[in-house]
Amino acid sequence: SLKVLSTPPSSVLLNADESGTTVGIIGGMSVDATLNFLRKLVELSSQDEQKPIPFLLCSDPILNKELLSYERSLESFKLDSSQIVESLRNKRVFLENSGARCIVMPCNVSHSWYEQVSKGCSVPFLHMADCVAKELKEAKLKPLEAGSPLRIGVLATNATLAAGFYKEKLQNEN
Repeated sequence: SLKVLSTPPSSVLLNADESGTTVGIIGGMSVDATLNFLRKLVELSSQDEQKPIPFLLCSDPILNKELLSYERSLESFKLDSSQIVESLRNKRVFLENSGARCIVMPCNVSHSWYEQVSKGCSVPFLHMADCVAKELKEAKLKPLEAGSPLRIGVLATNATLAAGFYKEKLQNEN
């Protein structure tokens, strides 16, 4: 069982930002996905010669292994995810206590437990599928059921597709 830090690390250590725009990032199953998100965050937030948005990253190899095990066990129906949920929730609380003003998880499969992890969160906690659905709506793209001639496809792992949150969020945004 993982322990939640009772006090956040020193703001000097974290180089805390006084503007209140610090993004808290819960690293996911793939270090590459987390790095890809960070690269985009820094590039997009530092356009027009602005300083990049401050961020806090909480990631660890144990969670990465647990998420990989979950993905593999999906086919054999051994779906005890309680340790994963506890680990994700502890990371969320750590980021909140450390000064994050919003939370993101750049990992699709982690969103399978979004409701449990985000419950009680004191700052906005973005859901990846909500963001995708809103972008598609702004682009005026609709699902086939809504009469659109376009098909919207989701390229994802079996575990992400089985969770069904993309389908749900896309249908709800219509």
